[in-house]
Amino acid sequence: MYNLTPMIDLMIAQVSTYAKHIHRKSTLEAKIRNMFFHTKKNSRIPPKKEYLRCRLIRGHKRINRQISKKSLPIGILNTYDIDDPSAIKLWNILETCYFKNQEEMDFISRTESGPKTDGISKRKGRIKNLEKSFNLSFCKRYFSSPAVLESFYYYIELVFLKLEPELLCKKFDFRCCEGEHQPECIEKWLILKHYVRVMMIEELGIIPLQETGRFLPNVFQPEGKSEEISPKCEDSEDGGESESAMTCTTAIDDPEILSGQLDSVQDN
Repeated sequence: MYNLTPMIDLMIAQVSTYAKHIHRKSTLEAKIRNMFFHTKKNSRIPPKKEYLRCRLIRGHKRINRQISKKSLPIGILNTYDIDDPSAIKLWNILETCYFKNQEEMDFISRTESGPKTDGISKRKGRIKNLEKSFNLSFCKRYFSSPAVLESFYYYIELVFLKLEPELLCKKFDFRCCEGEHQPECIEKWLILKHYVRVMMIEELGIIPLQETGRFLPNVFQPEGKSEEISPKCEDSEDGGESESAMTCTTAIDDPEILSGQLDSVQDN
């Protein structure tokens, strides 16, 4: 077994030179999105917040529909290596999340349960007060369910499990760099993962699901082996040793640390 937690945390903390090109007064959330860009129409436009919400929520709904049909996921965002033990484990967890809350997950995963832009042909009659897009109001309603929140957590783990920049560029349909990928590209995708798994949920006024264990991206696996790692934990003030009495943190879990790293690199 390899304890690679220090290496992961160090990598996340060492946010590299791409931060020099980010405006100082931008919010942390905008800084993260500005690390990426669409390439359509020969432009370098960063992905919008709603684009990320839309792509991931639609993907999450789709994977639940595929679980209900007992079929393997299709589409670049949801596909995974069927020979990877970590991917199989995550898929099994997603199945468990679905079947233990099947009625709720079925309803929330319908295309017509989305905003006005989705499932138009399947709706019967006109629905009042329906959100027009994947805006703050819709996302609050979507993630207000603990069952959906838990399932989405593991869905993000599956999407980012194979931490290969070019694959992730295809999954999200935007780029992290021009030309050949560098180690900084992995840092960018790790930060984006944190944004969609934690920060995107927190901005809704909802506490994101946190675990003491997380899956190690395949890029760090020795010879294709798979294992789980845990964030660094500090004992609680009462000296308890139980898992529930521990506060688990990583460098990326503190927005102030992350923002400070971005700004300090920009100053150099």
